[in-house]
Amino acid sequence: MTTTSSTPPSVAPFHFERDALRAVGASSEAGSLGCLARCLAEVAHALRVQADHPEAPADLAGVFVDIEGALGDLAAAVEQSAHAVIDNDRPPGARVSQAPTAAARAVSWRLHGLAHALHASREICPAIQGASRELARAQQARRGSALADMHLHRQPLGPSR
Repeated sequence: MTTTSSTPPSVAPFHFERDALRAVGASSEAGSLGCLARCLAEVAHALRVQADHPEAPADLAGVFVDIEGALGDLAAAVEQSAHAVIDNDRPPGARVSQAPTAAARAVSWRLHGLAHALHASREICPAIQGASRELARAQQARRGSALADMHLHRQPLGPSR
């Protein structure tokens, strides 16, 4: 990816990206964005299926640490795509000041809106993490209290022989 005034510099890919491409048999040059999007869709579907069977709240907090990171990466990717749409709409050698087509502006505008929504979703994750940890502590305290009550009820009331 070339860097222009409207395109943020690209970052080095994570080892996971290479592993994901290798796992689906794709090269990093040909169709990787589409391939990665399909992998993302499959993972999102698997998460939806597992959501009916939530883990313990403390584990759920850890899950949302990962989801927070994923949403941040998705927001950055969408933002980069919005800039790339504009950059790629200009003819080769055109000045940056040359206005892009209305269609490119419309796509870019919608991508910026999506990036904003992803950032907003990401910002909610720490609150979910904290609430999940608090719920886990409350459930653990209730279980501890219930165990203490069970212990008291099992003790013999009269003298033991």
